[in-house]
Amino acid sequence: MTDNDAKKNWFASHKILTVILCVVLLFIVIGVIGSRGNKPSTASKTTTTSSKPSSALAKNVESAYLKQIGYGSITELNQDKNGVVGKPGSEITAFQDENDDSVRVIVQDSITKEQAQLIGKTVFAAASDVKGLNWIIVRGTDGLDVNVSRSDAGLAS
Repeated sequence: MTDNDAKKNWFASHKILTVILCVVLLFIVIGVIGSRGNKPSTASKTTTTSSKPSSALAKNVESAYLKQIGYGSITELNQDKNGVVGKPGSEITAFQDENDDSVRVIVQDSITKEQAQLIGKTVFAAASDVKGLNWIIVRGTDGLDVNVSRSDAGLAS
C-alpha cells in the first residue's frame, strides 16, 4: 500500500459496502418512523384500560328507552318506517357501555351538537330511573362525541 492509499477515506475506498450500509440505514430509519405512528399513546392505553365498564348499564338504558317509545328492540325501531322517525332518538342504532357511569349512544346520521344534546336528553328522560347513569355520550356518523350529563338533562344526581 502506498501512502496515498492509506490516507484515503474508508468510505471512498469501499464504495459498494458504503452504498449497502446507506440503504440498510435508510430502511432502519423508515421502519422506526413508521412504527411510531402505529403505537397507541400511553394516554389512550390508560383510558381504554381504566374505562372498562363493570356493569350492563347500556343494556338497562336501551331497555328503558325502548320501553318508553314502545319498541322491543333497536332493530324493530329502525325497521318501522312509520314509527317515531324524525323524533329525537329515532336515529339510534346502538347503546354501548363506555364506563361505570356512562353510555355511548350511536346514531346513524351526521348530527349537529344541538341534535346530539337533544338525543342525549331524550334518552336521559326515558332512562331517568336507571341507577348509576350520569353521562350519555352521543356519537354520529362523523365520529364526534357530544357529552350530555344528568344535570344537562335537568335531572338530579
